[in-house]
Amino acid sequence: MSEPVGTKPAAPEPQVPEPSPPSPAEAEQTAAELRSLLSGLGTVEPPTDLSEKVPQIIERRSRGRFFGRRRLFDRIPFVWVSLLMLITTALLYAVLRMAPAVFSP
Repeated sequence: MSEPVGTKPAAPEPQVPEPSPPSPAEAEQTAAELRSLLSGLGTVEPPTDLSEKVPQIIERRSRGRFFGRRRLFDRIPFVWVSLLMLITTALLYAVLRMAPAVFSP
């Protein structure tokens, strides 16, 4: 079969040699160099008031969406509202079903 007119044959993918893994001596030398660089940084003391600062930072960045004051309807879960509505509906249904029996002579 011949190739369609106007198409070029696909170029072969270049062969990239895979790098050889470093020898254990080279890996140890690299690790020792990294440790020596990091040892010059010194130690950092953790802040003592971190538990107070984190909520303050979150409140400032979120502009009060998480720790700010919320209105009543924001605090009541919808599950409780729906459960209350179901109970109210069931009570109203029971009262209306018993109404003819209560009011008949």
